[in-house]
Amino acid sequence: MSEQTGTVMDVEEGLKRLGGNKKLYCKLLKTFLTQPTYGELKAHIESADIEKAQASAHALKGMAANLSLKALYESVAELEAKLKQGSIDDGLMVAVKQINEATTNKINEYIVANQP
Repeated sequence: MSEQTGTVMDVEEGLKRLGGNKKLYCKLLKTFLTQPTYGELKAHIESADIEKAQASAHALKGMAANLSLKALYESVAELEAKLKQGSIDDGLMVAVKQINEATTNKINEYIVANQP
């Protein structure tokens, strides 16, 4: 499992994807915070529904990649790979939870610092 000390959020890369549009980046980050995907992933893991957990992990990984949420992308990609192998790794899910919380905190800090 990759360490959480890596880049949680690569703002420069995220802005580059959006042509430097900070307002749009903030809007997309706010939207990310309201998406149920992490909660769905957690629920599917808890109910041992590997197929649905894999689909949720894939969706969450894609959102994280699009917004340059590096640590979340990496941890969810690792979890998705395990799910593709047909196994649920509770340790990986704990790591995803921690990184998701760190990512949420960073997003909130960024949004507050960049309010018009």
